[in-house]
Order: sequence, then structure tokens, then C-alpha cells
Amino acid sequence: MTDPIRWEPNGFGGYLGYAGTLDVWLFQIYRAAPESPFVLLGTLPGHSGALAQRTDAGLLKAKAGELLRAWAASIGAVFPGPVIPLTADGTTRAGYIEGAAAERARCAALARSCEAVYQDENGDTRPFADLIGGE
Repeated sequence: MTDPIRWEPNGFGGYLGYAGTLDVWLFQIYRAAPESPFVLLGTLPGHSGALAQRTDAGLLKAKAGELLRAWAASIGAVFPGPVIPLTADGTTRAGYIEGAAAERARCAALARSCEAVYQDENGDTRPFADLIGGE
């Protein structure tokens, strides 16, 4: 899943987390001292202040992402994921659409070759290839 938070170094060994086009950070990951664990600080309604402590900043980034997704979902918003392959051979959505257009064109050519017809809502007979589309 795509991380909805854009993380930038804060200049002190920690990170500032931004979402969308906001210029203000929603999350901060910092250490009070070099040997201390990282602390996740949040500014979301219901999730403000120190939220968690871990020795791994990556775990806190994941926690912040979960909190942001949950908060966004509570107001009806979602973060779209990346384009996911639709087939086992790795065909993407764009590739699938191109393949579907090619298949539609193949079906239209076949319908023309056998002179298939359909009846429209007025009872008129029309070439099936016109219904399918494609050249």
C-alpha cells in the first residue's frame, strides 16, 4: 500500500510527516536523546501528542500511516493505492484496457465476417459489429 505520508528529515535525526498538499506537518518522529527510543508525535484530532515509542523509526512511520488512514476513513476519505497488476503475467490496468480494446476489435471483425446481427429496442436489425465497436 502506498504511504499517504511524505516524510522529510527534520535536521535533528528525526522526521516530519506531511500529508497531501499541506505545508504543516501532521506527524513528527524524534529522539529526546541519542540513546533514547524514537517518539511519534501526532497532531490529528483524537491522535495528538506523543502516540508511541519505538527503537525503529520505520515502525513509527507505519503507525502514523495507520492512524492517518483511520482518521481519513472516519470522515469518508481514502488514500488510493498504487496500480495493481490484474493478471498473473503482470499486466497493469492500462495493459488490460489496451488488451480489452484489442479483444473488442477482434470480436467486431468476427461479427462482421459472419454477418451477425442484433435487434435494437425499436425492433430494427443492426450489424452486431456496430454494437461491439472497434475496427
